[in-house]
Amino acid sequence: MSDYSHWDDYFWPDAPDVLRNKLGIRDPNILSFVEAQVTAVRMYQQVLEGPTGAFDFAHYCDVHRRTFGDIYEWAGRPRTVPNGPMTKRGPDVLNFDVNDPAAPKVTYYYRPGPQVRDSAEYVFDRLKAEQYLTDLPPEEFVERLGRYWGTIDSVHPFREGNTRTETIFFHQLCRNAGYDLGAEQLHARRAEFLAARFHGHATGDRYRRLTALLHDTVQPRRSRELTARETQWARRLYDTAERNADLIRRATQTRQGRGEDGLEL
Repeated sequence: MSDYSHWDDYFWPDAPDVLRNKLGIRDPNILSFVEAQVTAVRMYQQVLEGPTGAFDFAHYCDVHRRTFGDIYEWAGRPRTVPNGPMTKRGPDVLNFDVNDPAAPKVTYYYRPGPQVRDSAEYVFDRLKAEQYLTDLPPEEFVERLGRYWGTIDSVHPFREGNTRTETIFFHQLCRNAGYDLGAEQLHARRAEFLAARFHGHATGDRYRRLTALLHDTVQPRRSRELTARETQWARRLYDTAERNADLIRRATQTRQGRGEDGLEL
């Protein structure tokens, strides 16, 4: 097992553009497909559970571990690399509209690896001090939710899977605080959602675009029982993976042959 203390440790030596994975997949398209289906099942399972425990960084890491543990041995382990800022290329959302095909790619920056744990712990300590946003009226709740979501994303604790981890974690946080996140509605507006995060990272404007989007999706709930929207979201997560169950099993049969736990669809 690698200690993932270098950026290259995340990739196969013989397939340097593919993340090292438990399934031995070295084709990026196959890995992307299998990862999407497997994580959909694990997300489905977590959506069905009631919110429990502290909403601290350990909880957040556990969401990532449960979501990606079938695929990556580093699931749930915050990154410590690179030494400088982690970067991503994305459309220029400052000077172009969302989905404008003329928008050039620009670079967005996230916390350097050595700062990740301390930065994340600071954010989650603040969240605890605000009692995990419980007992807040809708307007204030969504404002705080947008700030925390954007700030945690700016840390980007994991090499891969940050958005899915954020979605499950904030679904749970919302459910605990008396709100329904509207995750499926966010997914339907994915391009707008990603652009809103990029915009907040680049401008430091307290994630106003992200907050505005959340105002459209978040709704108060009457109890902790799953809402109709959440049930529909969970069902679609599961159905997507179930339709591709045979392909997933073929891709994971080597792992199952070693006597490890398989996927239950």
